[in-house]
Amino acid sequence: PDHSKASFYAAAAILENIGHAFGDPMMQQIFAAVMGGPVFWLATPFFFAGGLYMLAGIFILFFRVDNLGAKIDE
Repeated sequence: PDHSKASFYAAAAILENIGHAFGDPMMQQIFAAVMGGPVFWLATPFFFAGGLYMLAGIFILFFRVDNLGAKIDE
């Protein structure tokens, strides 16, 4: 139903904002820490973010929502 879809989108937006609240400063700190090193290490924040996206992708592979037997209005 529409109300559960709206709740899901609201929860996703809240989780996204929490991720930005913690992730953005963390990425900036990692980038600031590697600024003085070799050029190769400048990509460290992007490798870190890629690893997090990979973990999220693996999690999504095993996450399933089953609505086949759900009864909403009872």
